[in-house]
Amino acid sequence: MPELHILTWVALGCAGLLLAGWICVTAMAPSPARTSIEWFSATALFAALFSYFLGLCRRQWEAGNTALLVPFGFLATVFGLGLLVSLVKSFRTLRRGASAESSATH
Repeated sequence: MPELHILTWVALGCAGLLLAGWICVTAMAPSPARTSIEWFSATALFAALFSYFLGLCRRQWEAGNTALLVPFGFLATVFGLGLLVSLVKSFRTLRRGASAESSATH
């Protein structure tokens, strides 16, 4: 089996968390717990995409390919910022309870 970089393991783990959260949200009635799971699943989505594009940036950096490093770096930045926003929203739903306007799916 080929050795995988740590970013690949992070992306795969986050994809698994996303899938588990999606299944839980699908089966739950609207509640504060469901809203928290929605936000943590959104965080897992952004973490998976950030890890994926950061890994692509690393590969392009090692190969010396600037033409692909720039767009992958841009996407890694966008998903990294989305990760930060979803982390803040996730912890806010835990701290003061979920409200209807803070849902990750609307």
